[in-house]
Amino acid sequence: MKGVNKVLLIGNVCQDPEIRYTGEGVAIANMTVATNEIKKKERVAEYHKCAAFGDLVENFIKPYLKKGAPVYIEGSLQTSSFTDKNTGVKKYSTQIIIRDLQDLG
Repeated sequence: MKGVNKVLLIGNVCQDPEIRYTGEGVAIANMTVATNEIKKKERVAEYHKCAAFGDLVENFIKPYLKKGAPVYIEGSLQTSSFTDKNTGVKKYSTQIIIRDLQDLG
């Protein structure tokens, strides 16, 4: 049985995307997207770490996306682990790998 790993978000870009390049010249964009919901008459924000690669970065994110932009994101969850250099404790980080993105502004 094939599993499904799909994330859909509508939210706002929290800061200008951070763009860097691999040694092979592939563009990588990292950004945080905030979503809001109302719980017990109070607005609660959730922050999502997101990453995109290649043409999506070069053709859309780099020239158009800025802090505060409303966006629709389709992607998948990816969890990685690392060992904290100070404590030696294994830690985990989950991010959304963006497959498709639309500016809603």
